[in-house]
Order: sequence, then C-alpha cells, then structure tokens
Amino acid sequence: MESSFLSFSQSEQVEIFRSILEQTGRRNQAEDIGQLVHCLQSIQTNLADAMDEVSYLLEQIEPVEEPDIKARLGRMQEEIRKNMHQFGKQIQAAETEVVEGIQNVMQDLRKKGVQALDCVFSTAHVSQGLGRAEALLTQAVSGLEKKMQAVDCMAEEFHAMKGHAKNIGRAAVGKPAEEVTAGNRTAGAMAKIRAGMEYCKKILTGLGQKVLMARAHVEHLHQTAELRPEHVASVQEIAKELRDARDFGPVRHPELLQIRS
Repeated sequence: MESSFLSFSQSEQVEIFRSILEQTGRRNQAEDIGQLVHCLQSIQTNLADAMDEVSYLLEQIEPVEEPDIKARLGRMQEEIRKNMHQFGKQIQAAETEVVEGIQNVMQDLRKKGVQALDCVFSTAHVSQGLGRAEALLTQAVSGLEKKMQAVDCMAEEFHAMKGHAKNIGRAAVGKPAEEVTAGNRTAGAMAKIRAGMEYCKKILTGLGQKVLMARAHVEHLHQTAELRPEHVASVQEIAKELRDARDFGPVRHPELLQIRS
C-alpha cells in the first residue's frame, strides 16, 4: 500500500487553514480538523506496522514442511494483507477528501472572504468513507479471529502428522509406537505465526478506536458549522453514540449523528 501522508505543502495548507479558523473565532473547528488529520495519519502509521507484520508472517511460513498446511497458511496471510490494503485505501480516500475540502474553502475564502468559513466544507463524503473503513476493519478483525482458530487446528494437525511419521520410523526398526500427546502451542513455526496474528489483531483493534474518534471529530465539525452552540454535542458524547451504534445496534438518538452534505 502506497503511503498518502500529506506533503509539506499540504501540511502547510492545513496549518494555515487552522490558523485562519482560530483567528476568526472558530477554534473548535480548527481543533477538529487538526485532530482529524492526526487520527488519519496515525492510522496509516499503525497500519503500516501491521502490514510489516504480515510480511514477517509470510517469512515464518517457509519452514513449515507439510505442503497443504503451508499453502493454507499462505492463503490466510494473503487474505489478511488484502483486507488491510482495502481498509488503507478507504483511509487514504478520507484523507484526500479532507485536504481537497480545505483547498476548496481556501479558494472560496479568496473570493468571498470570511463568510466562506461558515460552512467549512462538506463532511458527508469523509463521514461515509470512514464508515466504510470501520466496517472493513470490523470484518478484518472478525476474519482474523477465525483464522487464528484455524491456525490452532492446523498446529494440532501438523503435530499429529509429525507424531505419526515418527511412529512409522519406530515401527521400521521394531520399536513400539508412542502416544501422540497434545502439541506445545508456545513453540515452533506455528506458534510464531499464531503470535504474529495476535499482534496484528491488537493493532487492528486499536485502529478501530482511532477511526471512531476520527468520525466523532467529523461529526463535531459538521455540528459546529451547522447548529447553534447550545445544540452541539461534545466530541466525547458523539464518540459514545457512535460506539453504541457500532456495538449495540441502531443509534438511540439518530438526530445526533445526522450528516448533511
């Protein structure tokens, strides 16, 4: 996945725009934009770490001797990589929407003056993109958990196959077969693969919280521009509503999260 970290000129544009917002009494909007950009860039940094771990896991598969298990493990890791790549593309698209929105408002600012800041920029596409990213991430974590269970089963299968092969060798020299006991899940190539997948899951779970906070800042930015101050929910309140919607079903107060283009 190619990095889409902001260029120097883009970062400078963001900071100039935030400075203008602050100077015109729009400190909350400046804070939301700063936090949103920070969340998106932090997500990409952490995602790159997870992608590196998947590359490492592919290397750990090489010592596995059983062809079928090796092939299944390889397919698993490639699927994990694909899911991460799709998630990353959604985050990059959201970042592009933010930057382009700022650029458009800066152009309007030159033409219309400070009233161009009253609506900041359309948050609908950014919010929708982050929603898609969150859905992809949830699917990726769920899929990873199932793959970890499959690796546990494959580890037992691999251990049993080695025990059976060993007993064939013992029979060939007239020795009695040994009982094949449960394998040690903390040692060997399969254990390293399992641990790496657990590490990826930990990173992806953390990314879920960052995506949620990015969505909260987008909604807060929208509300600050569209509603009277007394009707604007705090970022923490919005984040709680989003978390409840994600974890427990439909939002209890849908009007809180209504996104206008």
